Amino acid sequence: MDYDLEIVKRSGFTADYRQVLARYYGTLPEQARIHAHQMCLDKEQSAEVAYKGLLEALHAMKLSESRRGEYDEETERLATAIRVWRVKGARRNKPNVKTAFIRLHYHELKDLREKGLSWREMETYLYQTHKIKIGFSFLRKVFTDATYERQFGKG
Repeated sequence: MDYDLEIVKRSGFTADYRQVLARYYGTLPEQARIHAHQMCLDKEQSAEVAYKGLLEALHAMKLSESRRGEYDEETERLATAIRVWRVKGARRNKPNVKTAFIRLHYHELKDLREKGLSWREMETYLYQTHKIKIGFSFLRKVFTDATYERQFGKG
């Protein structure tokens, strides 16, 4: 596909600054990225014009977040929203203890399955041996996912 880069160059942003804006876009939390696209939705002409609109939106977002440029209520609201999105995006998810346990004991569980134990028998084994109650269907699901990840390197 050939795109007319002249349209993009008419945005007034140099190639280096377009790279800066692209890296800035990459650091934004997901909600802020969606908002950037929302800011340039009015321009539905061509891919080049849409990209130019995205660059202009990112530029406006970057200026509002750094408090340079025009300072008004809309800019302040946007900057506050981006900060909130960053904080919410940075929250750490607590890992599931039972999932971690299954992954940690993967080889032990694999050996039991190879010896012919059913999922319900493995549920009982884990409770009696390790004093952890894990339902057989959850055990099967996480074990199957872990097996797939180990076979195909997904994860």
